[in-house]
Amino acid sequence: MTNNKQIIEGLYQNMSERNLSKVLPALDEHLKIWVPKSLPFGGEFLGREGFIAMVSKINQTWEYLKIAYLHYYLSEEISADQLLVQGKMLGKAFQADESYSFHFINQWRLRDNRIIEHRVFVDDTFELLHYLNKHTGNPSNLFHNH
Repeated sequence: MTNNKQIIEGLYQNMSERNLSKVLPALDEHLKIWVPKSLPFGGEFLGREGFIAMVSKINQTWEYLKIAYLHYYLSEEISADQLLVQGKMLGKAFQADESYSFHFINQWRLRDNRIIEHRVFVDDTFELLHYLNKHTGNPSNLFHNH
């Protein structure tokens, strides 16, 4: 039987290979995703369609985005449904000359071997926005109020 860490490791691997057909089966049809709304690819996304919409927004923002490293933090309970992943991404926005790296934490929640929740936390959203806005010419998200 596949454990939660293996499912998330597979998701990262398939995402890095841009193999969406292998990612979608791991997602619950009622999946909920939260990405900081101030980011160009941020918002609340629901279900597999929401996941595809989020990936589309990411692909519109970044020319490339690669994982530099990942660290997994598992609950001490065998039956725990949550997993935290701390990592570093390296990416380059469209029209940028230089790449940018940032740290993140992804919080995952699974049930019956399917991902039911995903929350994204970025270490310095302001600096990330500064980099993205510098290259997109769109400062509208910099001080977005909700």
